[in-house]
Amino acid sequence: GDGWVLAGLAKVLKELPETDKYRQEYIDRFRTLAKSVAACQQPEGYWTRSMLDPEHAPGPETSGTAFFTYGLQWGINNGFLDSDEYQPIVEKAWKYLSTVALQPDGKIGYVQPIGEKAIPGQVVDANYTSNFGVGAFLLAACERVRYLDK
Repeated sequence: GDGWVLAGLAKVLKELPETDKYRQEYIDRFRTLAKSVAACQQPEGYWTRSMLDPEHAPGPETSGTAFFTYGLQWGINNGFLDSDEYQPIVEKAWKYLSTVALQPDGKIGYVQPIGEKAIPGQVVDANYTSNFGVGAFLLAACERVRYLDK
C-alpha cells in the first residue's frame, strides 16, 4: 500500500498548483514517506511485502518496488528529493526491476497477489504477475527515461 501512496503523492504534486495552500503539506508528506521507504530497501534493491518485518513475507515483490522506484525517481527528477541521497537507491531498485522482475519473455514477475496484507510465509516467484504490477513497472520505466534524457 505504501507504494501506491508514494506514487499517488507524486501524481498529486505534479498536478497541484504551486499556489495551493496545502502544497507544502503534500511535499512534506512525500519527503517523509520517501525517507522512510528508502530505509527499508533490501540490499538486493527490492522491497519486501512487509517492509518492517521482511521475514513475515520474505523475498522480492515487484509492484511495491516499482511504485517506490517511480516515486523516488519522480522526486529526484522534479527537485523534491536530493539526487546524491536517493539516486543510488533508485539505481539498486532499477537493477532488480530490469534484471530480476523483467523476465526474458517480457513478463513482469514477482508481483504479489491482490490482498489487504502479506500472507505470512508466502513467497512469490517469477510466475506471479498482475496488470497492476506491469503498470507500476511501466511508470518506473517512463520516469527512468525522463531521468536519462536530462
